[in-house]
Amino acid sequence: MSTKSPHVVVVGGGVAGSLAAIAAQKAGAQVSLICQAGGATPAWSGAVDVACDLVGSTPGPLMPGLSRGGLITENVRRLAALRPRHPYARLRADVHSAVDDALVALSAATPELGLCRRSDGHNHVLATTMGTVKRAALVPASQHLDLADLTEDTVVGIVEWRDLAGFNAAPVVEMLQFASRLGTTTPPFSVVPIVVPRVATGDVFRDAKAMARALTDDETRGRFVQALKAQVDATTGQRPTHLLVPASLSADALGDDDLFAIDADVGVPVRELLAMPPSVPGHRLGIALRSAAVAAGVTVVDGSVADVVVRSKNVVSVVVRRGADVSDLACDGLVHAAGRFYGGGLVRDHSARERLFDLPVMTEGRPVDDQFIGTLTGDHVDADHAIFRAGVHVDEEQRPLDRHRERVADNVVVAGSIIEGYDPARDGSGLGVAATTGHRAGVLIAAMLRGAHQEAA
Repeated sequence: MSTKSPHVVVVGGGVAGSLAAIAAQKAGAQVSLICQAGGATPAWSGAVDVACDLVGSTPGPLMPGLSRGGLITENVRRLAALRPRHPYARLRADVHSAVDDALVALSAATPELGLCRRSDGHNHVLATTMGTVKRAALVPASQHLDLADLTEDTVVGIVEWRDLAGFNAAPVVEMLQFASRLGTTTPPFSVVPIVVPRVATGDVFRDAKAMARALTDDETRGRFVQALKAQVDATTGQRPTHLLVPASLSADALGDDDLFAIDADVGVPVRELLAMPPSVPGHRLGIALRSAAVAAGVTVVDGSVADVVVRSKNVVSVVVRRGADVSDLACDGLVHAAGRFYGGGLVRDHSARERLFDLPVMTEGRPVDDQFIGTLTGDHVDADHAIFRAGVHVDEEQRPLDRHRERVADNVVVAGSIIEGYDPARDGSGLGVAATTGHRAGVLIAAMLRGAHQEAA
C-alpha cells in the first residue's frame, strides 16, 4: 500500500488560499500554493470583519455612533438567517465553530501582527484613515485603539505628517468628532489634529507605503518619532493622551517591542489608523501569510494557473505560468481561492464566467452571463446591489457547481470571495468569510483525499 501523501494545489495566495494551504499541509497533504500578484489582500485595511449587526444602520438616539453591536456569534447567526445564500448559511450548525477555528488559525499564522481579539465576544470599534468608524473582530496590535473603550478624559490626536502627501488630519478630526457625538449628550472623548512639520529632505512621500518603506530603517523612524514627540510637547490646550497616525510607521510588522519603544519615546500610545489602498497593513499581512505557509512546509510558487486538466470528474494537473515559462503540475486535489473580478478568479469579457473551469458567475441563484450591469444594481448607492454578491455557486462542502447544479469535479473545493452569496461591504463579513472558508477548505480537501486514498487501498 502506498504511503505517499496526496498533493494539493491551492490557487490564490490571499487569506483564503494561505489558510487553506496551511490547514491541508497540517492535515497530511503535500501542498503547492500558487501566488499571483494583486487581489484584495494587498489592500487590507487592518480590520478582520466577521459580522456586524450595525452595518447599514443609521446612528441616532437608540444607537450611538460608537456602539459595538451584538455578540459576534449572534451577528453571524443573524447574517446566515438574513441571507440564506451567504457562505455562513451553508455551514448550518457548524458556523460558530468554523468561524472561531478560522480566527484562531489566522492569528496563529500571523503572530508578528499580534492580532487582538476582545475577550467579551464583541467587535472592536476602530477609526479609519477617512475618519469613519469600522467594527471588526480582529485588528493588529499596531492599529489597536478601540474607540468604544475611551473615556471623556481621553484626547485622541490625529497625526498629519507634512512629509506624507494626500493625508489631511482636519477632515478626519471632524468626522470622528461627528461620529462620537451621535446619540450621546456628551462626547465620550476629544479629537484634535497634530501637524508634524517636514522631517525629511527632498520630495514628500507620495503615499503611506512609500513612507513606510523609508521608516522601516530604525534611524529614520527615530527621527520622525522625535519630531512627533516635539510637536506633542509643544501642544497648547488639549494635550493628546493617544495618537493615531496613518499606517506608515514601517513596512515590516510592528511587534510589542517596537510599539513599546515608540510609545516610550513619544510619551503616549501611538497606533495606526485603518488604511486605504495602497495598504501597508496589506503588505505586512501578505508577508506574514507567505512566511507561515513556508514554515508549515507548503511549496510557494509565484505564478498563475492558466488551465486545469480534468479526467473522470477529477482534476489531475494544472498548467502553471511563470513569466514566459509554462509547466504542468500534477495534483490529487485543488483548492480554488483566486478571488472575484479583482483577484482574477472571475472575468467578464463577452460574458461573466469563472476563469479556470468556465463556470457561470451566479448571483441570487441566477447566472450573470451577459446581462446589462444595470439590471444587477440598485437605484441608489445604498441599495442592495446583486452584482456585489456574484460568484461561483457551491454545495455544502464548498465544491463548485455548474449550470445544472452538478459538481464540476469531485476533488475541487472553493474558498474565499469567489464564492457566491455575499457582499463584503454590506454584510460586514469580508475577511471573516475568506478566513472561514479558506481554513475549512484545507481541512475538507485533505479529508476528501484521505478518504479516497483509503478506498483505493
